[in-house]
Amino acid sequence: MKQISLIQLELAPFLNTTARPVNLHNLHMTLGFWGQVDPTSYLQLLDEIEAMPKIQFSQNLTSYTFWPQAKSQNL
Repeated sequence: MKQISLIQLELAPFLNTTARPVNLHNLHMTLGFWGQVDPTSYLQLLDEIEAMPKIQFSQNLTSYTFWPQAKSQNL
């Protein structure tokens, strides 16, 4: 996770100036989130994802959590 934090710092000058890096304790991987996708778009997304080049990587996870639905946040 520290490597991801360092990458954020390296990319910061190239991002939106109001963007803030994610705190190390808030870093997470979303393994599945489709939002509100209709069935036709869902199938198209699957085809497009399948056609994308994919880079292999490994990441050790220190914990996992299951969220059955999106959490709303007041911004």
